[in-house]
Amino acid sequence: MPYLATLRSRILTAASLLTVAVASTAGAQQLPSAPSTPTTDVILAGSPASAQADSAASADSASEAAIPIRLARPPILSRRDLMVGGGITLAAVALFPLDKQITSWVRDPARLESDGWKSTLDGAEWGVEQGSYMAGAGLWVLGMATRNRGIAETGVHSLAAIATSQGVTKVLKGAFGRTRPYYSADSLPHDWDLGGGFGESDRRSFPSGHTSHAFAFATALSHEISDKWPRAGKIATPLLYTGATAAAVARVYNDKHWASDVTVGAAVGILSARATLAYLHGRPNNLFDRIALHTRIVPRAGGATLAVTLPTP
Repeated sequence: MPYLATLRSRILTAASLLTVAVASTAGAQQLPSAPSTPTTDVILAGSPASAQADSAASADSASEAAIPIRLARPPILSRRDLMVGGGITLAAVALFPLDKQITSWVRDPARLESDGWKSTLDGAEWGVEQGSYMAGAGLWVLGMATRNRGIAETGVHSLAAIATSQGVTKVLKGAFGRTRPYYSADSLPHDWDLGGGFGESDRRSFPSGHTSHAFAFATALSHEISDKWPRAGKIATPLLYTGATAAAVARVYNDKHWASDVTVGAAVGILSARATLAYLHGRPNNLFDRIALHTRIVPRAGGATLAVTLPTP
């Protein structure tokens, strides 16, 4: 149908533009100037002109050395990241014609009545809504209390990744205005109203916020653990992504999202986490870390004291 083809084209274009926009680079980093080396001008007898020329050249060289060198910072997202994000977005577009069939399969009456399916998927949803915040905050508090920067950084960076993904997701939900499956009894997967999601909660289906949240947390925590404790990362990574995938399926199972919603949600979560970590790790003196990682929790009788250090200009 012409309408459907036009809609797919618009969605693909918008998603591609989003992926490219997230990869914007930051400003150039100013490196410290090279230390100047004391020099002595030697004037050879009978060669004053030559000596003066050499002296002038030395002065020019010293002047050039004192000029700060500016090198462009690498992009927040690599080309590989963009390819992964683009691939997932294309997969979501390909799922548009299959949204109804996938929803029917996931929400088959036999599965809806299965205690195993329900308890597993409900547990995955709880892990996204509550568990991820508890884990991130718990690691941050533990790291601050024990003065272990690695643990604190792991927790607070995972929370930062979640915040980034949720901000991006909210904007997209409002912009696309896709109706949730339950709104039409799973019969209108192509009901879009650009901008409609900002005013109606039932038009905030695309993309899935729970899924972007789950994959942002899984990506950030997996990266931090693998970077600091490689052996633990080999165990944590598959568990984290399995949990994120279960949370995505749960959103379809509970009739809150279409399959393409959760697919794009996964892409948003992964790219948001990778962009957040690239920014924070690429700028060790960033304001976020300077505040979050210099906070101290000091135990005392009957409780603890929270001391927040605010950086001065």
